[in-house]
Amino acid sequence: MEWNKKLILFLEQLGVKHYFGCNGGGVIHFTKHLSNKETSLHSEFFHYSEYNAGFAPIGHYLATQEIACSVSTTGAAQKLAANGASDARFMGVPSIYIMALSSKANYQRYPLQDTSDDGINIVKQFQAEFKDSVIWIKQDSDLNSLFSRIKKILSQNQPVILFYHPEILCEQVHDGFDEKHTLAHQPPITSKALKPMIETLSKPDPHRRVVVFVGSEAAIDGVCPKVFQRFVEKIHAQVIYSVNGDNTAILTEKRNLGHIMLGGNLAAVDAWQTLKKNDVLICLGIDVWEYVLNLKKVPECQSVCFTHHTNAYGQINGQYQHVFHQNHLQINGRIQSSLEQFLTSTTAITFPKNMQFLNKEDVLSHFQPQRNKVNLIDFYKRIDQLWQKQSIAFEDVCIAYRDRQAILKQPNHKVKFFTANHGSAMGCSFGLGVGAAIADPQQKVFIFTGDGCFQLFGGSLNQAAKLNMTLFILNNGQLSLIRDGCKTILQKSTEKTDHADLAKIEWDSLAKAFGWRYFRVQPDLSNLADIMQASYDSNPTSILVDIPIDPGQVVGINYRYANITKDSHL
Repeated sequence: MEWNKKLILFLEQLGVKHYFGCNGGGVIHFTKHLSNKETSLHSEFFHYSEYNAGFAPIGHYLATQEIACSVSTTGAAQKLAANGASDARFMGVPSIYIMALSSKANYQRYPLQDTSDDGINIVKQFQAEFKDSVIWIKQDSDLNSLFSRIKKILSQNQPVILFYHPEILCEQVHDGFDEKHTLAHQPPITSKALKPMIETLSKPDPHRRVVVFVGSEAAIDGVCPKVFQRFVEKIHAQVIYSVNGDNTAILTEKRNLGHIMLGGNLAAVDAWQTLKKNDVLICLGIDVWEYVLNLKKVPECQSVCFTHHTNAYGQINGQYQHVFHQNHLQINGRIQSSLEQFLTSTTAITFPKNMQFLNKEDVLSHFQPQRNKVNLIDFYKRIDQLWQKQSIAFEDVCIAYRDRQAILKQPNHKVKFFTANHGSAMGCSFGLGVGAAIADPQQKVFIFTGDGCFQLFGGSLNQAAKLNMTLFILNNGQLSLIRDGCKTILQKSTEKTDHADLAKIEWDSLAKAFGWRYFRVQPDLSNLADIMQASYDSNPTSILVDIPIDPGQVVGINYRYANITKDSHL
């Protein structure tokens, strides 16, 4: 059996059945086994540009918690897919990126798309970022050792970057599998690991406040909202979250203070910024990203972090200690099983009630849009009433990832929202949506992107025309995050040019050309219910929705602007 086929069979044992990418010289002998009805393999290959294919495994996992694979031939393809691989690392999403190398025999013969040390030097580029998550299949690679390394990396919720020379994977291998391959996860924690936390929470303190921060890890790992609800009610805690973490807090509305930092809610941001030494902060994962921590440590308090990450972005030697202060405890293990162990261990304990943070309501500034423009506040409030069950939505690197949470403090139990904002890859939402739509056709996929982000994926619309996705275009004719940010960033500068204007697109003609259905949201939102109803119908044709908005409407706060003025450092 060829190495190629053996590798695919191994990945099938791990549940990998979907591959995304564009076929090319370096991967032809690998992809020939995919979507091939004449073989015993069940894996399928979906043709998308490498930029979109790089994000597809992330959306795939967020939709189903099933691992998927991106495939890239030699050269520029790998640099395109790398954008998605970076966000998989930032977010802690297990995924696989298979990448071909130039034939070893052609080193110093300068082949096309030369990946060797004399050319792109691609392996070392990836090793600089992904370190031990990079695997290079060589002539003498041991099959079972290779498979064990792949399983270990995926079990740490990290992307695997798998390089190979085509001639090696075309060789015949006779090694059988020593075992049936599955992913191993950390064993459940013991009550002993929880003892310091239980002792802290058991001590009465009339001035102590307890708040739980829900990070991306909890939502990505699919922590059960009912288990989370029991946990926060048990310890009388309030809840704050990141934009991804809010998916876990759908049953704790009365305790929810809202989102912190980017587009944050007043109550949550105030709670975060006023934490004191005797307060208790319990983190279900921690997003170390600038849009959450804002280049600072977690405020000084008594802190606990539940995480099963051991090799994640932002960790040093498997620890997050450096982003917290001294009085900190990290509890390693799957978050849900750790919470369940806590509830079991404290069945007989009644925890004292705590002082509460003031749950302030957000006051959104009144804004009168230009004629024939949609008011974003009204739009988000209305659409929040129109979701149906089994919906998943992705927000792009534009005002979509800034404004929704500012308007909607509470998550919606009918729809999960995700953003991959730390890599700032404009246009990433399309690849995320494609991955999710293919992973689970029963789950309705929505994408919120801007007319600027659209430029990064627009040419791929025809490939997704029958995925029954709904693509909302926040159409304001400019890179409005740039324009709004420059008002702060260039405030003291005599030069004010922001390069934020965009050329107009005829969205109806574009949608028709790519085989998509088209709608334009009316300024009074009178047709929004019909658009949403069409989104949930049985017609598989995807929908493009033009939302004409006023570029002057700014809803959410972006704390990063202050970090990139002339007197600061990126």
